[in-house]
Amino acid sequence: MRSIVLAVFLACLLPLRAERAVGSSTSSDGAKIKEILGKPWGKLFWIERSKGQYRMGDPASKYISERNLEDLTFDISNNKALVNVGVQGAIKNLTIYRDSYRVAGHPNSLPGVWMAKDNSSFGPYSYKIHIGDNNYDLAQVDWDFRTGLLDNLFPVTELRHPQGRFVVQLVTFAPVSADGARRLRGIVYGLLLENRGAGILEGTVELPALFANTRQDFLKHPIHMWEPFEFEFGFSDSPDFERTVEFRLAAGESRWVPTVIHAPGDPILETLHEKGSAAWLADTWAYYRRVLGRVETPGDDYLGEFFERQAMQALQSIAVSESGELAGTNWGSYPATREIWMKDAYYSCLPITVLDPSLAEPIIRWFSEFGVRQKGNILPGGLNHSLSLSLSSIVLAGEYYDHTGDKAFFKRHPELRPNWSNLLDQMIASRKDSDVWLFPTRYISDGAVEGDYHTGTNVVAWRALKAYSRLCGDVFSDAQSARRYSEIADKVHEELLRKTVIDGPFGKQFIEAVDKDGRPPRLISDGEESDTTLMPFYGFLPYDDDLYRNYMRFSMSPHNLVYQPKVRAITWSGSPATPLPDRVPSTAPGYMKGIVIGNDAPSLYGQHGYYSEVRRITDADGSIFWWPYGWNSNPPQWDYERPVRMAVPGKSGWFAGVHTALFISRFLGVDYDAPSRTLAFAPSPLLGKRFAWNGFQMGSGRFSVSYEREGSSVVAVVTEEGAQDCRLDLVLPVEGFGAGPAATIDGKPYEATRIRSLGRDSIRVVASLAAGKTVKVAVTDR
Repeated sequence: MRSIVLAVFLACLLPLRAERAVGSSTSSDGAKIKEILGKPWGKLFWIERSKGQYRMGDPASKYISERNLEDLTFDISNNKALVNVGVQGAIKNLTIYRDSYRVAGHPNSLPGVWMAKDNSSFGPYSYKIHIGDNNYDLAQVDWDFRTGLLDNLFPVTELRHPQGRFVVQLVTFAPVSADGARRLRGIVYGLLLENRGAGILEGTVELPALFANTRQDFLKHPIHMWEPFEFEFGFSDSPDFERTVEFRLAAGESRWVPTVIHAPGDPILETLHEKGSAAWLADTWAYYRRVLGRVETPGDDYLGEFFERQAMQALQSIAVSESGELAGTNWGSYPATREIWMKDAYYSCLPITVLDPSLAEPIIRWFSEFGVRQKGNILPGGLNHSLSLSLSSIVLAGEYYDHTGDKAFFKRHPELRPNWSNLLDQMIASRKDSDVWLFPTRYISDGAVEGDYHTGTNVVAWRALKAYSRLCGDVFSDAQSARRYSEIADKVHEELLRKTVIDGPFGKQFIEAVDKDGRPPRLISDGEESDTTLMPFYGFLPYDDDLYRNYMRFSMSPHNLVYQPKVRAITWSGSPATPLPDRVPSTAPGYMKGIVIGNDAPSLYGQHGYYSEVRRITDADGSIFWWPYGWNSNPPQWDYERPVRMAVPGKSGWFAGVHTALFISRFLGVDYDAPSRTLAFAPSPLLGKRFAWNGFQMGSGRFSVSYEREGSSVVAVVTEEGAQDCRLDLVLPVEGFGAGPAATIDGKPYEATRIRSLGRDSIRVVASLAAGKTVKVAVTDR
């Protein structure tokens, strides 16, 4: 009996019989999709095969020499669903998330993991086309193709029939409403077939096969790991569904086949049918552009496009459950993991709390509930296991409030305040010396901390105290607590400057950690420690502070005992004491220490400037792998000229989050304080003679800004695109101007203030910015 049941079950898994489809799309949607797919792709991030030879969009990338294309994916996610598209347009993997839960990781390798998430990840999926006696598996054909990103956002592939009879375009998106309020639990994987020949083109499109790998066969898996499941299929533009779609196309005609792959039982098809695939693609497009705005850097397209790809990488690392709760994150957008590295999660989420406030609320609540590792016997856990993570929800809440001024969120969640008060009071009580206002921690993420006082961790403690002080005063109307936490923050700031500063090779500088007994610290700067890198972002000190600059300069030099000069990067190991030859040669977040201190073109864009170093290891999709030169090996097997793709640990959402935050703060020079309605704009000339960031969201504000310098003239244009009057605080570099640069606001003379900013002569202009209006500030040399 058991064998009969099994036979019937397996028979049910076989692909359905090919029959004529009643319909796969409306003609209007097909025409709209054809128009949409005709829009420009990103300029730099693509890969193509032409006459058997591969080429990438950015010739500066060294990945063209890497022939492992298996782990080159173009990804898209709406946070409930994540899809990884391979180089030829086939879906490598689709992941749909459920919820997160507590775990206890191995103490030797996973101190930074105490949460995991439940998800389903299946694939591959690809189309086949049948024309007469010719059968084309689009995942396997050896045709010329190009795969890239539509508007630097959506994975798109163009496959060209060798005789030019037809062209296939494949586009993938995870639908989300323009305001981000609705994120559907599935994807649209669409095929547009266009007849490029002179005659009639007739045949069928076969939809992606069910169970296209071995997961339906229990004989090929340990029985306890057998997962004989599949996502559901449907069409986005028609309630009728068959596994094949017939076409008969005259010259120039097209056929649009929008396959939906989704979580079983989810009402996604009804939702998609309401508007159709073209409208949902337009909404999804609008959502991403609302989050990103559009950065234009005409002097070097890489800078603008790379910023957008890193912001997308951070966003697409984030997982959201069916109910809209945070379900954690992955290392990056590839691969999807069950494990949640908590520090990675924090950095991926950090800029997103500002760029997409609709995700900020579940992010803050999740970190408030799970940010402290649970106490246990495998590891002690508790507040000081990883103090910076224990305080992460307060820091994220501070960023959210600073940029939105939203008091209602905190009042809707009264459980947050007592939790945060308790965390900070526990932290204050955890001091090893009552006369020293610094706090202990055992780990950053997976790496153990050497020393009694870790600098970056205590910077986070300072930021949490400052953030909570403002919340106490502004939101909770508790002036006494606001004053108390602000005064303690001042003591921590003073103590950091007193205890964690040493004499370094370039002058006085910070150091990774110090001991309370005053013994000389190890001269290291960990590549997987980013809170010191974020000091200016947090507001601890300015970017041109000498202590900060000297530390970052030390970090990216052989004086740092964990710096690898052969690849010009900071290494990684689970222990600071691991000898240099035995360490992973390069870890992605470390590169930000070089980028953030670049203050002239050679230090950023010269042969070994740090944007040049990062550009070398930027893959064809615009992503950065965690360990771009591979695993540790002694003797070394890695090659500076040949970065590698590694599925483990995959793409780096940590790097992406830190880069996004610092690029906005350091180079675009934008910040918005919502409670005071003050927009700060301090554009960096390091982005070129001109740049613009148009239509961007920053918390509750929406703005466009631009900067241009021609000769002895500098112009900044700022537009308020929301509905609120603001105050503009503008700092413009006037390096090379004479003693008296003349400023005008909308053509009227203005007496600007001369200051120094980022090591440059600058002027400061303060002006009113009315709702929906534009202010133009021009400065000329008298």
